[in-house]
Amino acid sequence: MKQTINIKYRVDLIESERGWGQTLFLTKYFETLEEANAYKKSENALNTSIVTPDYYMYATEPVRVALDLKGKEISI
Repeated sequence: MKQTINIKYRVDLIESERGWGQTLFLTKYFETLEEANAYKKSENALNTSIVTPDYYMYATEPVRVALDLKGKEISI
């Protein structure tokens, strides 16, 4: 059976809190690398403090991934 896949770019939004560590808050998928980089840049632009705050979020570098028809990441 032939499996149809979609290539997307994944950006994770990480929540970081002093004393609690880091956790995955949200994962977003984008059609193009340009869209993924624009999202990462806009999210990370909110981090303007000179010192690291007790609580903040940041977006990771985009990662190219394959998704099956149900939207689940698969290995190719």
